[in-house]
Amino acid sequence: MQQYWERAKEVLVENFGHKETCALGTRGEFGPNVRNVYTYYKDGVFYFVTDKNSQKVVELTAHDFVCLCCKNSKIHGKAKVIGHPRDEANQEIRKEMKRAFGDAYNTYFNDHSEDACLVAIKVVRAVTFTKMHRYMIDFETGELSRERHNEHFDVSKYYRRHF
Repeated sequence: MQQYWERAKEVLVENFGHKETCALGTRGEFGPNVRNVYTYYKDGVFYFVTDKNSQKVVELTAHDFVCLCCKNSKIHGKAKVIGHPRDEANQEIRKEMKRAFGDAYNTYFNDHSEDACLVAIKVVRAVTFTKMHRYMIDFETGELSRERHNEHFDVSKYYRRHF
């Protein structure tokens, strides 16, 4: 199973270790809110830059458990504002994001604003795919399942049963 765990981590990098648009689900005052964010994935964490005064930051600060939907994948995680993108502690990930996003980085993110903040979403659970396999990963328990991909498979039923 260890070989599948390593492969599952590789699949997450292959699927998300670049500029990716994901739908971010948060919990607001009147229920769920969903909006697109431009993310970058590295070592079990999704990152994005936003305005610290935005509604999404208000919501993820109040309720840190969020969901990302990217392509056909579903990711649950714990979100946290980790500071300004230009903070010394964030320079490495900012540099990687700038490389991954290329010229689009400055189009999508205004990290020159003093209101900019970097958000990190630590993956708790993920369901993601390759052309041949579906990976169900629970980072908290270390549980992993890999199955042959079946295009008629209902991920939501699996997700409710196993996570």
